[in-house]
Amino acid sequence: MLTYKCLSRYSTALLAMMLAMLAVLPAHAQDEFTLGDMRVVYDRGYFDTDTLKGDVSDIRFYSGNSYFGSSDRLVLDYELASGVFKLNTFLIEGLRISDEGLNVYMESMSIENMIIDDQVLDQAFLESDAGVKVYNSGEIKINDIDIEAEGSRISLSELYISDIPILPYQNSYIPDYDSEIYIDRLTIALSPYDPSLAEYHMMLNSLGINDITVNMSSISSHRNVGDRYRQISNAEIQLVGLGAFESYGDIEYLKQTYHMLNENDFENVDPSQALLVLSSFGGGIFINSFELSYTDRGFMDYAFTLAGQFSGMARDDIADLAVMSIQGELMQFPDIADLIIPPIERFIRRGGRIVISAEPKISLPIISYLPLIESPSDAINVLGVRVTN
Repeated sequence: MLTYKCLSRYSTALLAMMLAMLAVLPAHAQDEFTLGDMRVVYDRGYFDTDTLKGDVSDIRFYSGNSYFGSSDRLVLDYELASGVFKLNTFLIEGLRISDEGLNVYMESMSIENMIIDDQVLDQAFLESDAGVKVYNSGEIKINDIDIEAEGSRISLSELYISDIPILPYQNSYIPDYDSEIYIDRLTIALSPYDPSLAEYHMMLNSLGINDITVNMSSISSHRNVGDRYRQISNAEIQLVGLGAFESYGDIEYLKQTYHMLNENDFENVDPSQALLVLSSFGGGIFINSFELSYTDRGFMDYAFTLAGQFSGMARDDIADLAVMSIQGELMQFPDIADLIIPPIERFIRRGGRIVISAEPKISLPIISYLPLIESPSDAINVLGVRVTN
């Protein structure tokens, strides 16, 4: 849920920035307009600087008389109704920027059917720190981004976020839906010429890789169950050449709590009040089951190799030392030690997959578990915690 909110906030911020710039445009000839110090020239189509709507092609960007970029197409279409801004279509294709050592290429980015509070059009609101309400994330697609600067490169093959309702719109509740988030080949290649990154590149070289590449997928179902929402989600994050994290969650929220979570901007919460705020939500969140796992695909070999280089010890000796260290830390908690040391030892020695799961025996609000947990043993029993390999 919070992941959806964060992702939609980034796209909303991009849209808000674009609208803020366009809002100050004076009207010019049909094939040219300005964005602050930037001049935008297009060969085909029409952009109305009064309504901020249009569909233009063969676009060039100038700073003064200096050319620094182009785009094949830009489309913007929206509606204003009942206090909301509904973005029907935002599309940019074939974006190319080359300016003072920064090179950007983006094949396409599109947002369709995003619904947000119309405050996003208020210049004073945009300059404040207040968060904008996002009722619907819209369908977001990005294909082939490549950004290069100072010897570093970030690229993304594909990002997709399905149309996700986040806050009630036209009803007092969010309708049932299924959602998907997909990221393919997000690659981060930091400059090999930066001396401060020497150890980082040595680590990658020892793993046999030159950069960090991430793939991610998440599928969730959201259902109305009486006065609650029930969300069942599966997610996987792959660190190519290193390992993969997988999660499964079956969580229920009181509808009021769910809406409060999505309306609050936790970035602006005073740290001294954070626990109080979180505890107020704890009465409306129920965990049916949860599972988190890690599958090793190369990282453990790197860790043992590096430890061996520094210590001169054999792999089995390093494993023995690691297990003994964990045993020493948990000596005062024998129940926890009995639960986690055997699977952790197996994982350290042979790799594979390690899984932490929880399935509470009684479905209670999270905050209601606290009086039932007076010791680590209570936590294991009440929450149904398991660790397996």
